[in-house]
Amino acid sequence: MKKPSLEVHIPISPNQHFFTMNHYLLESFKVFAGDIYENTKFVFTVGSSEPWRDLSNELNWAKDYNVEWRWIDPKTFNKYSYFATAVERFKYKFESDMVLMLDADTMITGSLDQLIQHSYESNIFTGRLTPRSPFRTLKKPDYEWWKKVFNEASIEAKKKGEKGTKKYNGSNYHFFIPYFNHGVLLAPSSEMSKVGSTIYDEMEAVVRVKETVYKCQIGVCLAIMRHGILYQKLPKKFNFTFNFDQYRLIPDDDLQDVRICHYAGRGPIQKRVYFQDSDSVENMIKENFPHSCDQFFQRKVQAVHNSIKNL
Repeated sequence: MKKPSLEVHIPISPNQHFFTMNHYLLESFKVFAGDIYENTKFVFTVGSSEPWRDLSNELNWAKDYNVEWRWIDPKTFNKYSYFATAVERFKYKFESDMVLMLDADTMITGSLDQLIQHSYESNIFTGRLTPRSPFRTLKKPDYEWWKKVFNEASIEAKKKGEKGTKKYNGSNYHFFIPYFNHGVLLAPSSEMSKVGSTIYDEMEAVVRVKETVYKCQIGVCLAIMRHGILYQKLPKKFNFTFNFDQYRLIPDDDLQDVRICHYAGRGPIQKRVYFQDSDSVENMIKENFPHSCDQFFQRKVQAVHNSIKNL
């Protein structure tokens, strides 16, 4: 059985807050991800209006990992802003068997070997279904907005999909299509390249219907449907956004099996407070958090912190 190679693509801004998150993410991969780490390359896509600089020399810690820094073309960044930082990753010429797209505010907390092997052997695109519609604040039903987007993109709108977990009633259509949270996306390089081949066109179609901060997520959904890519729902343990209430009800046995923590959202552990530098991370480790989700993340971060400090 062949063990696939992996590229991990992470969008960032070039500042200390992101560099701290980057360092802890890479070390968490080394500590927790499993055998796949030895065959993994990390690519950071850097989006900024400031001039290019050599981050490989600036960040000494990065020399301990298989890392590449890629700056977005200034014209592209000026046109699309931070959306380009996320979308440009899909257009790369991938060199590995598998591609894992991660947000910068994620941390590996368990083995990824089985997940990556399954996606590789099944040739399947996996992501976590987003629990809320991108059109939830608008007056028309969810499905009516999706029909407009599909029509603009010349994609057939279907009334049900293989991944729906709730009865379709016109207001939860996003459960029936590959509308994924972008914190964690995994696919064979061939399938990720298909998404990249039309991703900017898909995003432009969304904007012609409605300007929205979710145009990247909707664009990827359109690309998956356009190219007939086989997709599958990712279990929440692989994109565990523990700052959101619906995740904090998890039974303790399930919590211990969480593989990727996504520390987005407004909870006790705020990334802009606790991931400014290694000192702020250390302060977070010393906090007395009462909830089991925060304690779980705290323990995992401590293991990564100790590994970085060689404690």
